[in-house]
Amino acid sequence: MRVFFSRLSALASLLTAVLLFSATAPAHAQSSASDQQKKEYYSLFVTDYRSDNFKSALRSADWLLKHAPTYPEGDARIYRRAYNSYLGLAKNASSDAEKRAYVDSALTLAKRAVSEVRAAGGQVDEHTWIQRRKLR
Repeated sequence: MRVFFSRLSALASLLTAVLLFSATAPAHAQSSASDQQKKEYYSLFVTDYRSDNFKSALRSADWLLKHAPTYPEGDARIYRRAYNSYLGLAKNASSDAEKRAYVDSALTLAKRAVSEVRAAGGQVDEHTWIQRRKLR
């Protein structure tokens, strides 16, 4: 009986170790974006943005801003297009409250752009973003 519990305990320890390892492995894998992921999200983003499908574009932009903010050219183009997407949604908003929410999101993004692009090692024109904060 003692041998049975000893083996059961060893099996439980092994199973626990396997579960812990498998639970932490995906989280680590998600922390760094692959080139393929960047290309896929950027492609979706640009396609939706150019089609004026701003809500869908912003879903891709959200991922890009978190994982690849200066992709693909090392600049602020994702921020600019996300900013313009919010303004496009504001233009087509059905209520004043909805319009204000989209404009507020655009302004918040404009305030973050310079510091986040620089932190990611990208090029950004601070003067342009100061002007965007004033909303054209």
